[in-house]
Amino acid sequence: MFAKNYTMKHIYLLSMLMIISIGLRAQVILEADINSGIENSGPTNLTNFNDELIFRATNGDSDNGGSGRELFRFTTDGSASLITDLRPEGSSSPNNLVVYNNKLFFTAFDTNKGGVDLFSYNGTSANSEGLYPNQFSGLFNPIVAYGKIYFVGFDSNFTPNKFIEYDGTTGGEVSGSGSESVVGGNFIDYNNGFLLYMASDNLDVGIELFFYDLDSSEFSLIKDIDEGTGSSSISEFIKLDGDVYFEAESQVWKTNGSNEGTVLIESIANAGIDNTRAFFAWNGDLYFEGDAGSGDQLWKYNPQNELVIQLSNNTGENMNHDPGDYIVFDGFIYYSAEDETDSETHLWRTNGTNVEQLNETFIDVSELEIFDNRIFFRANEEGITGNELFSFDPNTLSIQSENPFAELKLYPNPTQDLVRFTNNLNGVEYNLYNLKGQLIDNGVIENNSINLSSFKGTLILNVTIDQKQKSFKIISN
Repeated sequence: MFAKNYTMKHIYLLSMLMIISIGLRAQVILEADINSGIENSGPTNLTNFNDELIFRATNGDSDNGGSGRELFRFTTDGSASLITDLRPEGSSSPNNLVVYNNKLFFTAFDTNKGGVDLFSYNGTSANSEGLYPNQFSGLFNPIVAYGKIYFVGFDSNFTPNKFIEYDGTTGGEVSGSGSESVVGGNFIDYNNGFLLYMASDNLDVGIELFFYDLDSSEFSLIKDIDEGTGSSSISEFIKLDGDVYFEAESQVWKTNGSNEGTVLIESIANAGIDNTRAFFAWNGDLYFEGDAGSGDQLWKYNPQNELVIQLSNNTGENMNHDPGDYIVFDGFIYYSAEDETDSETHLWRTNGTNVEQLNETFIDVSELEIFDNRIFFRANEEGITGNELFSFDPNTLSIQSENPFAELKLYPNPTQDLVRFTNNLNGVEYNLYNLKGQLIDNGVIENNSINLSSFKGTLILNVTIDQKQKSFKIISN
């Protein structure tokens, strides 16, 4: 475990958030009802390739005349069709789609090998690309880097969790491989090599952060985060600002590839944020899910000024926002997440300051991908369709209710006693927090002001109107 007595640096827990969950409505369109009725086609692995949207889906079980889970395509003329049925007697379950050398590579069950192996699709047909003549490869988590595809899978001796490379013709374990075992398929290309979460033959070290150097073909330990034989549970590798950020022991870390440069992000840890996951980098900021005691929310961290900002704030029956499936389109991050009424996932977006729920009708939203200048995703229109292929065009977004915070400000700030509001907020509930996220006062606004004379320092004031929320950072002297 990491030491808990780290030095306080810059801790800014700015909850300058605005949640607009009922002010916007998006026109969501059913693009393809592949498994008609309330049955699920379950489109997954949505990938844009050669002006087609390629994905795994099912039009029904093979026992009932369907294809099972196979590879489908959706074209710009609005039609969906089966590409090929690789396993007529069942499902080949295509997965791990990745574009490389003008082909779409994917894994699927190979009936000739008796297990999961590599295939390619050239826009016309699907073909076997097996790495080994007499066994399947079980590849997963592909990354295209340095002119090749890298996976985790079986080596030619059928040893699992090996680091595998493929150049479009041949493949196998990388040069210099020994007893290494890459855990969970967690690796990322970085600095002419790869960072990996793996086990080695060093019995004094658990499963930790290693580096594979392409020039020397050697694996080396970067840092023993959970010192000794314990394991640091690394995941969520993502590049940002020249470093690689990752989750270890439920906290946010970063590395520059050196032992000294592999450090805990103290401003996030000191804010009491735990259980971090679902990392995403955009516009120089790190977005992630974390829990500071009020459920799993969407947070933003800026490496330059070390600001930590809470973007979502579920306060209803469901306290967890659980963001994921991020994509960037037209100046927003679009993502799937839960609202405060239930644990179903819906379509949301953020510009880095506000979070907006775009539709409440469609649930089980996931697998977001940009295609034909629209956002495609898997969703379920409850009671009407199963999990099918839907799309959303941001140009159809309409505002249906006025934002009550559009012109709201408070003054004076800094203050020595009262803060007042530019809008009439009499009767509105408020909560006051310190920078540790602790509730220190609450009540109802009277005389359009709040007396803060009993509270000193940097405070966070949260007000709620019609289930919408806004927070202010206040300096009370």
